[in-house]
Amino acid sequence: MSLRHRQRPVFKRLVMANHTHTWWHNTTPLPCSGKLFIFHASIPTAEAPGKLKNRDDKKLVSTDKEKTLFHPVKGMYEQLSKDCVAQGCSVDLFLFSSQYLDIATMGDVPAHTGGAVYKYSNFQVETDGEHFLRDLRKDVEKPIGFDAIMRVRTSTGFRATDFFGGVYMNNTTDVELAAVDCDHAITVELKHDDTLSEETGAFMQCALLYTTAGGQRRLRVHNLSLNCSSQLMELFKSCETDSLINFFAKTAYRAILKQPLKSVREILVNQTAHMLACYRKNCASPSAASQVGGPLTSLSNTRNCNVLPELDSPQSRKVRAIISSLMQQRPNSMKLQIVRSKDKLEVLFRQFLVEDKGLYGGASYMDFLCYVHREIRTLLI
Repeated sequence: MSLRHRQRPVFKRLVMANHTHTWWHNTTPLPCSGKLFIFHASIPTAEAPGKLKNRDDKKLVSTDKEKTLFHPVKGMYEQLSKDCVAQGCSVDLFLFSSQYLDIATMGDVPAHTGGAVYKYSNFQVETDGEHFLRDLRKDVEKPIGFDAIMRVRTSTGFRATDFFGGVYMNNTTDVELAAVDCDHAITVELKHDDTLSEETGAFMQCALLYTTAGGQRRLRVHNLSLNCSSQLMELFKSCETDSLINFFAKTAYRAILKQPLKSVREILVNQTAHMLACYRKNCASPSAASQVGGPLTSLSNTRNCNVLPELDSPQSRKVRAIISSLMQQRPNSMKLQIVRSKDKLEVLFRQFLVEDKGLYGGASYMDFLCYVHREIRTLLI
């Protein structure tokens, strides 16, 4: 079955202001889909479609009902997600409120349309203005495809069973994406349910039908040939850590809608311990324990601002080059805040230094390593 070609629909626009929602329709079909940039300064409270209320119940935190806080409210926003996907319309949400926002509900639309959520807590033009402009500028300029349909095909022995990302699915084979760009990844879970041949290997094809920003309908096909091996050492050598972390993060994100956060953390730790125990048992040679850690890098004394001074020195040029490179690599820009010793903001800075115990009852890094090590030893007994 080939990927279908959809007729260009009438394009619907949505504008969201502080307390009201305004809708209007174009009566003339547009040649291509589009992208919405929505700017919000407060939770929608007017008596109109999309009205939300404060659901922030502190009593539910760390209980079995905490997961209800992460569930989006059913109704208007859920239908809006479906409508946007059907029309190839991506939604980006920029939030500036310092008060409660039901991001679980409002962010559900960007999550299913290949968009993004940008939140600027306690927004101040003087300190956050450039941060916001960098995000907006990069979002507008990056290449993007609209109204996409993706299908993954595999050779005999394994098959695609689940998909994670800004996708919507009406069936088990066609992955619908309102938009796709360089900052979003689609994670595919493959189930191995038959014997794979080490001689012929395994084959995978990913076909993506999409519309360019200029309105051209294009088909992009990726073919991948995979080697098969019964040796675990070869498996661990070929393993991509980034892909694993991406997969575990997305499965955990989905799991918190059904399980308490404590259970999700335990599952992640157990999965990690099992993988490391398998490596230790079948692949690693005995070795002495090594210490993990290193000294913290101290901040240089610079003036209470969010822009590095351009000094004519090797150290200044090197630091600015590092920060510039990080800004370009990340999909979202990072707010730069320079804090010097004995500054007023040093107290705030210290709150982010966690050594003994983590936030919300989590373990420190060294405690976490020791815990995983004990779990591995238990599994090996």
